[in-house]
Amino acid sequence: MDEATNQTKGFAFIEYMTPQEALNACDKTHGYKLDKSHTFAVNMFDDFDKYDKVPDEYVAPEVKPYQPT
Repeated sequence: MDEATNQTKGFAFIEYMTPQEALNACDKTHGYKLDKSHTFAVNMFDDFDKYDKVPDEYVAPEVKPYQPT
């Protein structure tokens, strides 16, 4: 609970006994509609490195010309 706002911080960490249990829970709960305004989002703990390394400024990807194979 955020003491300044008296609201939840909006996240939780859940630990599972096996990686398979964690994947199953993620598959079954990610995208679950909690109410009209809120959808449950699930991220695996391993994904945090990926999200932490997002650059501050957008860099457009290089556009490669189409070459049929």
